[in-house]
Amino acid sequence: MPNPDEICIGDVRFNLQTRDLHDDSGQRIDLRNKSSEVLARLAASPGEILSKTDIMAAVWPDVTVTDESLTQCIAEIRRAIGDTDQTLLTTHIGKGYSLTAASPPQQ
Repeated sequence: MPNPDEICIGDVRFNLQTRDLHDDSGQRIDLRNKSSEVLARLAASPGEILSKTDIMAAVWPDVTVTDESLTQCIAEIRRAIGDTDQTLLTTHIGKGYSLTAASPPQQ
């Protein structure tokens, strides 16, 4: 039975509740806490473009950080999900980021 809290991102699965990322063999993929939070924010709205401002406000509330903090998280997420061609986690220049994700397949 599929887990309703889990989404597929390419060949990996991400649990929105636990913030755990697993490859197709079930092996856990480590992400720093803030990168997991950025991924969770994007995964909660798959296909939608989220502005850098919105992501930063959700992940770093009441803290002033530079764009570089978000850029580092995006790069880490792309490495973790194997998105070398940047088709799963897309940068929309001047707008923000979007994530292509799907619900897990029915088993």
